[in-house]
Amino acid sequence: MQTTSLIKLAQPSYDDDADISVLNSNSQMLDEWLRFNVIQRHDDMFNDFVLNGLQPATTTGTIIHDCDTLWDEINPSAGVSIVLDTFDFKMGTGCLKINMDSTAGVGVLASKAVSSLDVRTCSSVRLWVKSNINTNAGDYSLLLSKNAMSQTPIKDLPFPALVANTWTLVTLPLNDVSSLQGIISVGIKMNVDKGICSLWVDHINGVDLDTSISSGIAYIGGYRIVKNEATHTFGDNQETFVYLDKNGTYIFKAIAIGGSEPTPPIDSIKLARVITSSYNVTEVIDTRNMSPLVVSPTLSDEQVTESKLATDAVSTKKLKNSSVTSVKVATDAILEHHIKEQQVTNEKIKNADIGLGNVTNATKAGKLDAEYRTFTVRGNYDSYNPEDVIAHGLNRIPKGFLLVNTDKPVQLYTENSLWTNTHMYLKGTTPNAKVTIMIF
Repeated sequence: MQTTSLIKLAQPSYDDDADISVLNSNSQMLDEWLRFNVIQRHDDMFNDFVLNGLQPATTTGTIIHDCDTLWDEINPSAGVSIVLDTFDFKMGTGCLKINMDSTAGVGVLASKAVSSLDVRTCSSVRLWVKSNINTNAGDYSLLLSKNAMSQTPIKDLPFPALVANTWTLVTLPLNDVSSLQGIISVGIKMNVDKGICSLWVDHINGVDLDTSISSGIAYIGGYRIVKNEATHTFGDNQETFVYLDKNGTYIFKAIAIGGSEPTPPIDSIKLARVITSSYNVTEVIDTRNMSPLVVSPTLSDEQVTESKLATDAVSTKKLKNSSVTSVKVATDAILEHHIKEQQVTNEKIKNADIGLGNVTNATKAGKLDAEYRTFTVRGNYDSYNPEDVIAHGLNRIPKGFLLVNTDKPVQLYTENSLWTNTHMYLKGTTPNAKVTIMIF
């Protein structure tokens, strides 16, 4: 069968012999035409960019029980007492404490009724546990049940070995989660008689670090990359930079929270910065470049003069809303001697709209180089969790913060940790106070 070349690469020009209707019917053919006839001719004018999608999603995890209220679903058996310990706990305002004397026997020690839970999105359960004696793996277990009083549990998850008098964040794999909906009771069971001892349990949480990355299209080095929806499991308590290379492969580079940004892989485009806690994907910061054009090529020194600009050349019609931002103008780029006398008047400044934004979490504070962040003050701090960690997107070390809203009387203050380009560290005086601050 005779074929006809659609593109005459030997004599490139903008009116190359190409049947555009045919090109449009074949995206790969169109990509090749664009790459050879436009992008490679003027590679200084084109960025790698994302056309759409390619963003990870946040996850919520599942709080099974915060242990801030007394476990009272069953009456304690002989030799067992159950209390709410408001002095020695890890999170919130208290924890479950189970005391056992020499007459306590194996079986369900404590149980708590919960609103119907669906834990099928979680891969494991994490909880804080402490014993006043050394224990072996399997001495105790966590029960998840669809029946009252933790009877006939769907999951019986054994604890690992515990070191005496040491709070430990333990991870209990769930494995098959297909039946983990409709959970209405959570329990603690003793499998081996440990004699006279005490056990503390706090903040039982389903872990969901498995998330989806949306389908989408990117152009990298002139190549069109089409990706279907994908899944990825992120590590806990870290930041992960997500890249896509020209071969269509996702690359994940993890760092400690607040650490320095890693070196990007060769021939790749940055998509997102993902922040995780011990339990879930808490934040996804979009870092995609969505424009193929190099918007602001470098100008020669003193190339922009008054005579080069026509009257009204720079007008409100030419500037899109919020197009001139702090990142578009270099420091000290516009000095006093660059502005003709009486061109910027007090009246123009006085009538300017200097808004402060919508005061919602992770949004910019109007025209200011500042943003709002909302978080809940833990108020109870220790060597494991010395401060509240607040992410921000200023891409610089903040100068300070202002308290904007709070639902409880609270004072916020700094301690020892140094702020970074991505995080700040604060303490508060009132546990569980929900506060909004402006970071500047």
